[in-house]
Amino acid sequence: MEDVISIASLYIDEYASDELYELVRNNLADQLDARLHSLSNPIQYLTTVRCCGEEELTLLMVAVLNGYNEIVQILFQHCPPELQVELHGSIRISKSDVVTRMTAVQCACYRSHFVVAKTLIDIGGADVNHDNDKWPNYPLLIQASGENRIDIVRFLVENG
Repeated sequence: MEDVISIASLYIDEYASDELYELVRNNLADQLDARLHSLSNPIQYLTTVRCCGEEELTLLMVAVLNGYNEIVQILFQHCPPELQVELHGSIRISKSDVVTRMTAVQCACYRSHFVVAKTLIDIGGADVNHDNDKWPNYPLLIQASGENRIDIVRFLVENG
């Protein structure tokens, strides 16, 4: 016999993505954890890149861009980090600059959220040598040097 899926569960999951993004954006860690536990397939939501205006973001990137380390750790509990940390997004890094093919660790460094970046590297296994469309074929250390981001260079030398 085939599995029966209730219409109510389909209706609830239709809005799950919006709800998850709001929980992450508002740093509601306990509610996020509970909501992810209630989903039948949280990995589906945690590995999806979603358009948000000019940006394309995963839930991990939203947490990283806001510096929410506790949220990052919750996301890692519900989906293996290796499925999340290397996903690509498009991120506005200045008023006139949207960079495509950015990863979560690049987002953390550009926003100076170094505690979160350390979590992404230590727990998530994030690759600091990944390039993006602004700096093709250059690792993050070279990107940071080229943009005079001494704070990022210092962090990467100490932790990368």
